Amino acid sequence: MKVVKASVALLMVVFISACEKEAKTVSYYESHLTEAKEIASKCSENIEELSADCINAAKAIGNVTTKSVFSDGIDIN
Repeated sequence: MKVVKASVALLMVVFISACEKEAKTVSYYESHLTEAKEIASKCSENIEELSADCINAAKAIGNVTTKSVFSDGIDIN
């Protein structure tokens, strides 16, 4: 009986892991800024469940914003 329960538990873990999609990278979101903003907006509505996509989208927005500030020659001092 213990073997059956362990097998069922293992199958559930494998099944759940297989259903989760892989997070998009920061560089992907830097190239797809509109999508990054959409993801970040959805994530801000439910901040308790931050996914890797939420974090990567937020980082990409920050990176693009920083690059924009410095490439536009804006003095931040």
